[in-house]
This record gives sequence, structure tokens and C-alpha cells, in this order.
Amino acid sequence: MGDAVMAAFLEPRVCVRAAVACLREFETFRKTHRNGADTGLKLGLYAGPCYVVTANETIDYFGQTVNCASRVQHLADSGEIVLEEDVFADLPESDKRMLAVVERIETTVKGVAQPLRLVKTRLTEAASSTVRSKNPSDGETKAASIER
Repeated sequence: MGDAVMAAFLEPRVCVRAAVACLREFETFRKTHRNGADTGLKLGLYAGPCYVVTANETIDYFGQTVNCASRVQHLADSGEIVLEEDVFADLPESDKRMLAVVERIETTVKGVAQPLRLVKTRLTEAASSTVRSKNPSDGETKAASIER
């Protein structure tokens, strides 16, 4: 994964809320650090099952979902969250209002035969300026991934 970080969530909407919180906090970092303008954060979300393995007292995740999350993250530009069309469609309206759709794309990625239908999003002005309210991890479950 290089300099990427992966996080696993049990519920995609919780992952989206965490991604929004990450971008919001990262914008604060960029504004307050000398070289902040030169850094970026790209987020990708892909929902599905994965294998969880413990080795040397470390938990790791494997499988097609993890691979797809990485590929989707690489499609993001700085300040964007790229997620599956179905995940975006299933979000509550309150969560959709935090995201401005930049582009809807259908693309193939390495290792996956069928095209992925994705939505590239950015934070809305309201989401960018909102003071953190509650913990984004209030959730239930499915497997999803987010990467930097």
C-alpha cells in the first residue's frame, strides 16, 4: 500500500462519516502547517467481505474488497472521496448533503473483470465548515475500507 493507510468498518455509512471527518480535519492541518498546502489526502471506499488474519499479534485484512478499495483510492484526487455508486445511493440524505458529486464514472480496475460504478465526491461547504458534532463511528456492520 505504500504510504496509504487502510481502515476497516462494519458499516459503509460509518466509513463515509469517518472519511468526511478525516477530510475536515486534514483541511485544518493544511491551513495550520507550513507545508500543509503541499500535502493532500485521497480517500477511497469499497464495501464487501474480506478475510481477517492474525499473524505475529497483528490483525490484517485480505481479499478482493481490500484490493478494490486500494484501486478506488488511487482514482481519487486530493480532497476527494471516491465510493461505489450503490454505497452512495444507500446513504441517508443527511450524509449525502455532506458530499458534492464531482463525477460519476464507470471504470475497470486491475484484477477485477467487471467495471466498477463509482462516484467521485468532495465535501460540501456546509460539511467543510461544520464543527465536529458526534463520533462518526456509531454504527452497525458490513465490511468497507478507506485509504489515504
